[in-house]
Amino acid sequence: MTLSCVIIAYNAESTLSICIESIHKQTIPVQQIIVIDDNSDDETSKIAKSYSCKVFKNKRTFGRGYCRNKGVEVCNTDLILFCDSSNYLPIDFCEKALKYFD
Repeated sequence: MTLSCVIIAYNAESTLSICIESIHKQTIPVQQIIVIDDNSDDETSKIAKSYSCKVFKNKRTFGRGYCRNKGVEVCNTDLILFCDSSNYLPIDFCEKALKYFD
């Protein structure tokens, strides 16, 4: 079973690094991290790219629903974890969650 993480972000430069680092530290590896930048006017995209995330930046602000759909459209894994850019996941979050998908 393969897993991607989609982070929807808007002006998230103050929290995005912590969020991405918590995903990188998961005991179950995430194959790709995709950041959907909803037309931020700060360093959100630059920060995401510095962590080698795949970044899709909207040309205007479309909102969470559009961004979630875009995330699903661009993922190529069996499962998708959606994570808010302000969240920090415990190291075993994916391990515990994936037990329910066997």
